Amino acid sequence: SVSLAGWSLTDNLSHLSRWSFPAGTTLGPKQFLTVALDPAAADNLRTSFRPPDTNGILALAVPLEGEPVVLDYVAY
Repeated sequence: SVSLAGWSLTDNLSHLSRWSFPAGTTLGPKQFLTVALDPAAADNLRTSFRPPDTNGILALAVPLEGEPVVLDYVAY
């Protein structure tokens, strides 16, 4: 399994650690997580921000030498 400690989601490339996965979050083989992109959602995992409906970006950042770096992103 992979620990998601220090991994984060953001809609702002100037603030890569906008929302971090909770401590102890891991992914095993063939597993996936669903994260609600709405702080008002009732889901177990939900970000503290809501990205714009259009013309936005969502990035996944990982720690590298103590600093977050973009692993992948989608512009929409």
